[in-house]
Amino acid sequence: MFTYKKCLFFTFFATIGMLASFSYWWMIIMAFFIGIGIGGTIAGDGTVFVEYCPENNRRVLVIMSVLCSVSASFAAIMALVYAAIGIEFVWRYLLGTIAVFTLIVSFLRLSVMETP
Repeated sequence: MFTYKKCLFFTFFATIGMLASFSYWWMIIMAFFIGIGIGGTIAGDGTVFVEYCPENNRRVLVIMSVLCSVSASFAAIMALVYAAIGIEFVWRYLLGTIAVFTLIVSFLRLSVMETP
């Protein structure tokens, strides 16, 4: 299943592409690819979770939705920290931080079995 195993790697490489952007249009193209990767990840995560999770624990899926909000808040806090430090291109450092976390989760995800 491409969506679950490789989608975060796709997002990671698109994020690195945006991080190394040299023009406005390159940023827009990379943002499009990041959106494709995140969209596939969201759909795949919920599906795999529901297939593997016992019925009496499916309420934990709500936690996965809450974690999306927590991670968005974390990104905003990191942007404020980078801005407070006085870093000139905050968006590049923020994308780099997000890319590192995406790569870590991608490797952790390789150990999860694929769905039938």
